[in-house]
Amino acid sequence: SAKSIINKVYATGDVEGKENIGGLIGTVSAQGYYYNYVRNAYIYIENTYATGNVKGISNIGALIGILNRANSEGYIILTNNYAIGKVEGTSNLGGLAGVGTATTTESYWVPELTTRTTSTVGTIRALRAMLYQVNYINWDFETVWGINEEETYAYLKELPIPSSILEENLDYDRTRQGDGTEENPYI
Repeated sequence: SAKSIINKVYATGDVEGKENIGGLIGTVSAQGYYYNYVRNAYIYIENTYATGNVKGISNIGALIGILNRANSEGYIILTNNYAIGKVEGTSNLGGLAGVGTATTTESYWVPELTTRTTSTVGTIRALRAMLYQVNYINWDFETVWGINEEETYAYLKELPIPSSILEENLDYDRTRQGDGTEENPYI
């Protein structure tokens, strides 16, 4: 088998293109082969985030444009990731990924920032909820992640904190009331 790992990285720049565009990765392709080649291909994307705006035509996601699990021998595993960049395009647009499937654990997108209420993978999280550690379920805040509650989204402890995750720099309508949850919706 073959294994690839993308771990503890982030991207902050805006991205523009035609198709298969993501804030961190455009295309993730896991394809296992039979006979003389790799039997199982595993791709792990862990502890990442993207904050830049993403613009294209099709297969556009705030974190990943397209997840291509080409056959039953390919595996894509997403764990502890998030995306907050605005997503613009014509078709297959998603808050976390534009199109495709993956095994996904505790990976989030924020609809108020991405402008997307759906994604092929991941879990939707309210803008305000992401400012509190308790809402990052099973994330490692001892060694991998840090957060300054009410001031920042989660950040990777080993890397500089980008200004794009500071609450004061988030681009949203600050006049709305509520926190976007079912119990306290925006008014």
